[in-house]
Amino acid sequence: APPPRHYITQLNALEFWLDNVLNSVASVAVCFHVDGVVQGYRVVPTEDLPGMGVPPFNPVAVKQHASNVLKWLRASCGREGGSYVLVKGPGDGADLRLYDLA
Repeated sequence: APPPRHYITQLNALEFWLDNVLNSVASVAVCFHVDGVVQGYRVVPTEDLPGMGVPPFNPVAVKQHASNVLKWLRASCGREGGSYVLVKGPGDGADLRLYDLA
């Protein structure tokens, strides 16, 4: 685990992890800084990123949620050649809204 002052936000960890998983990348180089002053660098394996975020996230839960969203989209987007807009609902919740542009 990184020293206490060497952390990344949960959102940064999730973004790095998703990029690496989707692109089959084994690790990411992270530059740690305090008020713009570099404190150090670290190469972090992709599998360590979920626990490095503050707070940590569960990659199994992220994959399950993504799978559920894709299943919902497949079921909801039934028109051949249709155009849809997917938007996140207000707030921090997982509310998604799908609009058919027909």
